[in-house]
This record gives sequence, C-alpha cells and structure tokens, in this order.
Amino acid sequence: LRDRLATTALLLLGASQGVPMLLAGDEFGRTQHGNNNAYSQDTPQGWVDWTRRAEDRGRELFTRRCLAFRRAHPVLRRPDHPDGRTPQGHPYPPVSWHGDLPGRPDWSESSTLLAALLYAHGGDGAVPDCVYLAVNTGGADRAVLVPPAPAGLRWHLFADTS
Repeated sequence: LRDRLATTALLLLGASQGVPMLLAGDEFGRTQHGNNNAYSQDTPQGWVDWTRRAEDRGRELFTRRCLAFRRAHPVLRRPDHPDGRTPQGHPYPPVSWHGDLPGRPDWSESSTLLAALLYAHGGDGAVPDCVYLAVNTGGADRAVLVPPAPAGLRWHLFADTS
C-alpha cells in the first residue's frame, strides 16, 4: 500500500500546477522514517543512501516518465490558475470536474473520487492539449466513465497506480 500511495503521490505532483518539488531521493523512495526535520541531525536517517537507487529503479523510471509527461502537456504547466468558465470561441472550459459519471462530481465529505478534465485550446492552428485525471482514494476499486475526448483527440492511458 505504501508503494502504491508513493507512486500516486508522484503522479499527482507531476500533474499539479506550479513547480514540482522533489527532495533528494524522492525519485527512488527515500524515507526519513517520519522525521520531517532531519537537517540538524548527522545520522543515517537524514542521509541519502544512493546505493538504494538500483533497488528502486522502477520508481526512478516512473518519476522520469511523470516528468516527461508533464513536459509533453502544456495544460499541466499553465501560467494562470484555470477556472471553470468556457472562453468565447473555445469548445471546453480550462478545467471541468467529474465523478463516476462525466460532469457529475461528488463534493460530499465522504467522496473518495476526484476526477478532472484539463483542457488547453491550441490557438493559431496548434493542436489542443487535454489531460483527464481520476484519483480514487477509497479502499475498493471503482469504475469511472471517462467523458468523450475533445474533437480531434484520443485518450491514451498514461498510468494506473491501482
């Protein structure tokens, strides 16, 4: 479970607005064992064990894939925070929220699903960019009906951390 949560956290960090902040060793699963302030201690707990890199090569490769995905999708690197209004002449809003069904987000306190469609209009003949992200924080698997891809685009699965 811990590995799955760490992988999901890396994916969410890569899909978040702003600069993704990774601490040395995050890319291969380094831990300080719960100590959030190991800076004042010269102990193995605060050191980076670079020999672990080989053991956790899978997470390092996944981190590289997440960063490459982020670079490939300008919609994940917007200069401004998107709102839900559809600009004039654009077919979709910059962000739309979803749930198990398209356009039906569940904002209740008990909800364990967050899904969003991020859209950037191509403009000047450029291809539009679109990413759909669904995060299930519940303990059970669940089916999510993905909305149709915007005109001229197709959905491709990048990652499934279940």
